[in-house]
Amino acid sequence: MNAIKSMVLLSTLSVLCAQISVSANVDVNNLSENETFGFKITAVNAEEMPEIDLSPILNNFAIISGPSQQTNIQWINGKMTSSRSITWTLMARRAGNLIIPALDVKIGNGVFRTNPISMLVDKKESILKGSNVFIETEIDKEQAYTGEQVTVTYKLYTNVSLTIDDIKFPQSVGFWTENLRVAQTIRFRDIKIQGKPYKVA
Repeated sequence: MNAIKSMVLLSTLSVLCAQISVSANVDVNNLSENETFGFKITAVNAEEMPEIDLSPILNNFAIISGPSQQTNIQWINGKMTSSRSITWTLMARRAGNLIIPALDVKIGNGVFRTNPISMLVDKKESILKGSNVFIETEIDKEQAYTGEQVTVTYKLYTNVSLTIDDIKFPQSVGFWTENLRVAQTIRFRDIKIQGKPYKVA
């Protein structure tokens, strides 16, 4: 009986491992060397968060922010599908036809490989090059207990004319988030930093 149970368990584990798949994608394939882009690795039907070594890409790309993690679970026709994803913000170190190579993804005791991605990076000058545009993040407290509200404020500073059509805030890992203020129009006000004029929103 124990032998039969062991065989059933091994068969079940084999089926589960066979269902795991990993993929890599970017939010844009054609950009300038001054621009950042999102890079995401997704593992489907993984029971734990993947472990990824990004060192193979660091010659051509710099990590600007991340990683941020996200877990999604869906029930479709009584069947559960789960996915775990890790996202980074990257920037190309040089122009040209660059490749994000296939990366090893460790999930439990198994190792999977992502698909390679081709990137076309132009040597175009950014329209904001030579001007100051930056974002400042403020929080109202640095320590909090479980369930306590922490307010995060993002301030955009610029000394050039900007048109903002849409705002996507960074993903928060381990936090439940809610927008406290949803402005219909982004309104800038004048400010000076070390005597230099800026507009802030």
